Amino acid sequence: MTNIELELLSDTHAGAGLGAFGGVDAEISLDKYGLPIIPAKRVKGRLSEAGEEILSVFPQYSDIFLRLFGEKGSEKSGELEIHTGTLSKPYPAEDLVKEIKSERYTPSRVTELFTSLRTSTAVSEDDGLIHQTDESALRVIRVADKGLKFRFDVECPDDGTEFLGKCCLALRDIGANRTRGLGEVRCRLVVSDETAEASIGKFAPQSVTEHLKCATYFLELTEPVAISDDYIPGSLILGSFSSAWVRKHPGVPPHTSPEFRRLFLDGGVSFLSAYPLSDKGKVLYPAERGIRSKKDGNEIKDASFGDIPDEYTKTLTGFGYKSGSNYHQLGGVSRAVAAHHARPSDKSIGHAVENAGAESGAFYKYDALAQGLKFVGGIVGSDSDLEIIHSLADGTVRLGKSRSAQYGNVKFDWTDYAFLENEKLTVKSDESFKIILRSPLILTDDDGTVSPDPKLLLDALNLGGCSLVKVFCSAAVAAGYNSKWLLPRTQEFALAGGSVIVAKNESGKDIALDSVENFVGLRRGEGFGHVFIEKLTDSRLTHKQPAKQDTVSIGSAKTRHLKELILKQQVLSRVQYAVEQSKATNVTNSQLGRLRGYLSVCDSFDSLAEKLNSVAWKQTKDRENIQKFIFDQKAEDGDILSLLKQKAESVVESDIWRLLDERARYYWFKTYLIMLIRRRKGEKEGQ
Repeated sequence: MTNIELELLSDTHAGAGLGAFGGVDAEISLDKYGLPIIPAKRVKGRLSEAGEEILSVFPQYSDIFLRLFGEKGSEKSGELEIHTGTLSKPYPAEDLVKEIKSERYTPSRVTELFTSLRTSTAVSEDDGLIHQTDESALRVIRVADKGLKFRFDVECPDDGTEFLGKCCLALRDIGANRTRGLGEVRCRLVVSDETAEASIGKFAPQSVTEHLKCATYFLELTEPVAISDDYIPGSLILGSFSSAWVRKHPGVPPHTSPEFRRLFLDGGVSFLSAYPLSDKGKVLYPAERGIRSKKDGNEIKDASFGDIPDEYTKTLTGFGYKSGSNYHQLGGVSRAVAAHHARPSDKSIGHAVENAGAESGAFYKYDALAQGLKFVGGIVGSDSDLEIIHSLADGTVRLGKSRSAQYGNVKFDWTDYAFLENEKLTVKSDESFKIILRSPLILTDDDGTVSPDPKLLLDALNLGGCSLVKVFCSAAVAAGYNSKWLLPRTQEFALAGGSVIVAKNESGKDIALDSVENFVGLRRGEGFGHVFIEKLTDSRLTHKQPAKQDTVSIGSAKTRHLKELILKQQVLSRVQYAVEQSKATNVTNSQLGRLRGYLSVCDSFDSLAEKLNSVAWKQTKDRENIQKFIFDQKAEDGDILSLLKQKAESVVESDIWRLLDERARYYWFKTYLIMLIRRRKGEKEGQ
């Protein structure tokens, strides 16, 4: 395993490119729980710049530099992949997330524990002065606190770790305001010899027909996935596995391999799209277009059964599933928007320059599926082909844009979910049935021309003698992009997922279907043409209920890291307040220095009381002044210990005092005295 450790030697602003409510002009990057993160793009960009500096002195590393980071403008990205950095110090992010879920901490409360606010002012470009009337002169930015440590998981070829390690050592700063005291870091590459086998579950295909089977797979987004759809298209899954095949067969031209052509080019295997998984373990398919609801309320009607009242005019959107008379709808999945900054080629300029050409940098953003979402899909093929696909899975896949940094890392596993229903269906004479499109469908007429005519679907399903009764369809455009050739794919009209066609068997005989699940039309290998057939029964849908995509498991967390941090923050606030409220006494610098010396060697109230009771004081006046400095009064020697504890409790206050053990109580009282000494010395120096 290889990872990068990044320690903040100063407060750091790894910006999100956004502001925040509450007067923060520049927010840092945070995850959904409020924990600070460092986006992988920031680190990879800075490592690339560090590599360029190394090349200026050691040009012999130019080949490995291009292998790791790629060449600008090339269609092929570098082999180095870096994942977004998460907290590893003071506590691992995994433990903190469990505690956050268990205790239901709000993101804003969590953020306060690891970050601070900084203010700065801007001077006028005209006269170099700060104008109080200028509302934009004062800026508030959030920074990740000094001392935090982040871990970045890295995928790097073995022969590139040496150079990557040099790049890490050369990386000294990151983030915004690096020339103003922020962003100083220490970076190093950690390479472990341990190898972990990926757990991808047991391969158990689900039967679809007599010759084809379906392997159900599960996806969990461990990073945001930069795609425009609210589901994972089958084309992305196909592309990921085809890339894995190429990596496993180095030197073999893919187009010359019969196996590659059968699996990925000729549609021998269908990579079905992955749809959201609900908290009830149900697959959420595109919402049926035939279901209508009122503009207000949750009452619904299925127009497939007949005429419905005029007030049911709203078509459901998003995804859903049926359960009895209820339809569980998910309006849309969570998405994340992240802003990015491409620096100019001239590294002396730290930001994009407006209207100065393409080489002057750019500011852009990615709209992505949010981290943590879960999806379920299927791969349909023969036993032998599915075994090959299974051998290519290694526990993770990379999907969408910017897969080498910050985006696209997805956990992949075979699951026990029944993605397809292996049932036969008999449609009796004069019986109506419903065809539901679970993915976009591309149909062709007799001339081979693409046409979205729903009548063509009946012919594609060999349902001769059946006629259309009702149609609830919407159109879609099937497009795409060939990254190998840097060309867009041909756009084709299709029927959108969720479209519904009601038909009737008028053939005069029963029609037996091998399966309620069928795959028809073009581009079936990419998940297009997935249809589901069901009888039009007397059951009625009456209510719409919200569906949740995931659920938080609430239990007792094993760790209490956040509780400790919150308590520390509260105690420190009380101590600072007590220092501010303390009355100054007539004490000399030498007396303060002696007390500071005692504090440096004492580790308990008892040892400090012993020092304060010592006869080693040169003058009784010294002892009295120190007693007044600590207790605001003169004390008898036998009362020193009890007075120390009473004073400590008054500083921290009794409600928090009870939560601290003896060691913590002394630590915070010692902190109070040290802060008080510094404050008093500062006052004396300012006199």
